[in-house]
Parts: sequence; structure tokens; C-alpha cells
Amino acid sequence: MIYFLFVFYLLIRLFPYSLSSVPIGYDSGFYLYLWHHSLSIPWLKTVFPPFIFYFGKLLNIFISPENYLLSLSFVFALLLFLSVYLYTKNKWTMLLFSVSAIQYRLWWHFYLKNLLALSFVFFYLYFDRRKSKLKYIFPLLIPLIHQPTAIVFFLILVFKKDMKSLFLFILSFIVYYLPNFSLTIMPYLPGISSKMNLALDTFYTPSQALPLMLPYLPLAFFSLKKDRTFSFLFLFTFLTTFFGFFLSHRFFPFLDIFTIILAGYTLEGINNKLIKIFYSLFLITLSLIFIIKTSPPLITKDEFQEIKLLNTTSANSSVLVTSNEYTPWIYGYSNRKSITPGFGEYDIFWSVTDWNNFWDGQDQIELLKKLPQPLYIWSGDKSTHNFYPTGNCFTRFSWHIWQFNCPNVSEK
Repeated sequence: MIYFLFVFYLLIRLFPYSLSSVPIGYDSGFYLYLWHHSLSIPWLKTVFPPFIFYFGKLLNIFISPENYLLSLSFVFALLLFLSVYLYTKNKWTMLLFSVSAIQYRLWWHFYLKNLLALSFVFFYLYFDRRKSKLKYIFPLLIPLIHQPTAIVFFLILVFKKDMKSLFLFILSFIVYYLPNFSLTIMPYLPGISSKMNLALDTFYTPSQALPLMLPYLPLAFFSLKKDRTFSFLFLFTFLTTFFGFFLSHRFFPFLDIFTIILAGYTLEGINNKLIKIFYSLFLITLSLIFIIKTSPPLITKDEFQEIKLLNTTSANSSVLVTSNEYTPWIYGYSNRKSITPGFGEYDIFWSVTDWNNFWDGQDQIELLKKLPQPLYIWSGDKSTHNFYPTGNCFTRFSWHIWQFNCPNVSEK
């Protein structure tokens, strides 16, 4: 059964690429930008702890980021599958894990840091159970991969009273986070990363996540006495997510996986094989319906190719992104300076008022003259703020891209 589940788990993650060659999720462009640049850029240090950055830079020696970007999402997903299986050795847990819509969306969103860090949590638990000293690698690495996972892992170490691992965790935390406190911790305290409310806390809301977990969530409550560690983690993440504590949405993947483990214990104890067979088929059917309906990428293949067309413009060109739906795509695939709403190192030319005036159609020409040129403007089909250029200052470069041709007086 475990081999069937592994194949199913892999095939549903291959499915989106049978529909389109466009990378799934929202974050792929940011990872590509990261591995082409330096952590000296402030927002990169805020979003990306150093392990993923240096891991990518190591791979860059042998292969370009464009060629390993998508492969890493599969490698990290398979690492998570392996680590959960090694720790639980429960085929019913792995059934729930394989069909989980939350775990699928964690991968689909391209949350590589989360996938890798969570797999390291289960590798730690596996080696801890085996009394292996290999477990001490993970308290050093997890804080340097993903902050929310580090919070959960810290609670595990405290709950298990593993003082050596806790010391290594705190040491790793101090060495990296305290010297970079303003960039690595402060932005997470209010749960937002920018003046334009670009949320760090991006994942399903409780009203979206709960129905997806409902087929197995009730089963978890029957096994709360089975495993004290996971019962504690289940209750902590349940309260965090449903009462809206900081970064609450990002804790749904953790709540889901702890629910799956407890529900797996409950299923294992059910002796009626017929009930298990029908329940399994029901879950697999639901999973397939969800995958088919939700797998398409966020942008079309034509838009993706059009964004990459910006590579043919002058190397010193800038691209104004009129709406944040396209921010990661422009950052990762245009190879040009990306001026995006309230985000990144190039949002230094307009104030919040300027952005609002631009979206309202006020003084657009004068505002655009403030931006560095050559200047191109991207406005995609899904942009929440549409841009309708008129007049002699604009030349259509492609269907969604215009070139701005009216320089500032000081540049003439």
C-alpha cells in the first residue's frame, strides 16, 4: 500500500505540469530572484533565512537556477513524504497525508522553505526515537530555513525536554537572528512585511481550510491520549489558527499534519476492513476532484512567455508592475529592475499616495516621469488595478506591456 500511496502522491504533483509548463504557486519567481542575487538586499534577508540561499548558491556551481528550480519542489516534497513515513510507519497516516488538500497546496504554493524545514522536523523525531546523534543536525538547520517551522520545532524541543538540542537551536537562532533583528524578526511581529499590506501570512483562512480537513479532523480527537507530543502540537496549532494569532494562516499546514498523524492512529485501530476500503476510496476521490479543479497555474502560458520577453529589452530597463498579483513573476523572470507596489528594493520612487493616485488615474504621466527609464509597464489580465494608457507617451511593446516614452525634463 505504501508504494501505491507514494506513486499517487508523486503523480498528483506532476499533474499541474501536464496542463501547463508555467511554474505553479506564487513564490517560484522569488526563489529564482534569490539565487540570482545576494542576501545583502534587505527584503531577501527578511523573507529568506540563509540556508536556502546558500544551498541554491552551491547548486549554481553545477547548474543554473532555472534548471533546478522546479526539481527542488519535487525533491523537498518527497523528503517530507519519506520523513513522515520513517517516523510514523503507519500506512493510514500516509494515506491521509497523500490525499491531504492542505499538504498539496503547501507544495502548490511553492513553499520550499516550509517543505524542507517540516521534513527536517520529522527526521529529527525519527533519529531521536532511534537515539541517534544525527538528530543534532536539525536543531542547527531548522532555524536557518523557515521561521514558523522553527517556532513549532522549538515547542517540540521544550515539550520533549531535549536540552542539548534546545541549546543548539538557541545557538543557531542567536548567531543569525539577533544581529539581523530588524530584518529577520521585526517584520513578522505585526504579520505584514510592507507599507502596502503585502501579507506575510498568506495561506488558507479558517473558513477555507476547515472544510478541506473535515474528512479526517474529527478522527484526531479520538487519539489525543495516544501521543502526548502530537496532541500538544495539535491543540497549539488549532488554537493558533482558529483564534487568529500572529501568522495564524501559515500554521494550517502544521495543524493539518498533526491532525493527520492523530487521525492515522484512530484509523489504524478500526477493525472493519469494509469501512476502511470505502473511506479510502472516498478520500482518494475527493483528492482527485480537488487536484483537477485547483491545479492550474496562477498566470497563463502566454503571460508567462510575455514576461520573459522583457529579457529582450535594454539591460538597464525598469518594469513597473501595476498590481502585486504579478510581482514574483516579474521579479524572477524579467531580469529587469522591478518597481512593484510596496515591495522590494526598487519601490523608492513613489509614496503610498502616489500609488493610489496612479491607480485612480490621477497625474499618471507626471508620476511615470519620476521613474527611471527605459521604462516598461506591465498590466496583466488578473491585475486588480487596471492600466489604460492613452496619448503619445506610450508605445505598445506587447499585449500586456507598454513602453513609456516621455522622459523627465531633467533627462532631456
